[in-house]
Amino acid sequence: MSPAASDPDGAAAVPAVTVVMAACNAQAYLAEALDSVLGQTLDDFELLLIDDASIDGTPDIVAAYARRDPRIRAIRLPHNAGVANARNLALNMARAPCVAICDDDDVQHPERLAAQLASLRAHPDWVMVGARVRPFGEIAPHAPLAWLPLDGVLARPRILFQALFIDSASMFRRDLARIRGLRYPTANVWEDWVFQALALQAGEIRVLPRILIDYRRHSAQQTSPRRLLAAGQRTRASMRRILEIAGATCGCAELELHHAISPNPFGLVPDRAYLIDHRHDVVSRATAWLESLGRQVVRAGWTTDAAFEAVAAVILRHLHGMLAQVRTEAESRAT
Repeated sequence: MSPAASDPDGAAAVPAVTVVMAACNAQAYLAEALDSVLGQTLDDFELLLIDDASIDGTPDIVAAYARRDPRIRAIRLPHNAGVANARNLALNMARAPCVAICDDDDVQHPERLAAQLASLRAHPDWVMVGARVRPFGEIAPHAPLAWLPLDGVLARPRILFQALFIDSASMFRRDLARIRGLRYPTANVWEDWVFQALALQAGEIRVLPRILIDYRRHSAQQTSPRRLLAAGQRTRASMRRILEIAGATCGCAELELHHAISPNPFGLVPDRAYLIDHRHDVVSRATAWLESLGRQVVRAGWTTDAAFEAVAAVILRHLHGMLAQVRTEAESRAT
């Protein structure tokens, strides 16, 4: 049965997955992104396509695709509300038991929805599942992804330092929104990162070890290197909120240290100036902070000693690598 069809009594069939795509001034890539969604091996889905007040050719593309495929429910916002508000609107409208997030510039592999849905159905304790992505595009070769370990047991300590995966690779149970009231935060934080931390309060999150999305990297997106480095306060605010969720507190100095030592998933050094200024004692500072943070989150029941120690060891190894990098850069500038 087509997902847009009706049952014999005339009631609309409930799809297996609601796909959510917020689009804003996306005319360059939107058609390719939509084709990759509509070409999934799992065709039992609805696509909530939110046009976030685009001023380019996006509305025409949305209208053309909505006429072509009855699985698409298109909504145009009168004013630009931002991706968090657009996704929250879609969560209010979603009908399926599982929700998949797709971006307006990525390319979904044909088996993406089927693989993630099968994983959630096979593991009732999982509330969310991600996947590996393959970067491509104009800046991909210069900004490789640098994720912390994908082991699900380490998800809780890992999220204190880095998001678990890119949000456009996310599929989660709608009950997170319908019953638990989770929404993407609209404050000046990385909404997907905080949303993942909130979801961990409800159950387990896993990252499938398969590449299921081609993740486009270009200079206009929020995660371009230039815009990421300019968003330090947003990152710090996200970290503070996530530490609170995990039952930890930190002062301003500790937050600056936490930000400087946390690996950036896009391979960037978060705060070169901090590492240069504290290059002689940052390792000892980081070690002491990680010991304090570990005690707090274990005492709060967020994670275990063993899991936190495993992630902390990775953080310290990565810190040594960042220090070597900034020292090399400083020496090359001096010569």
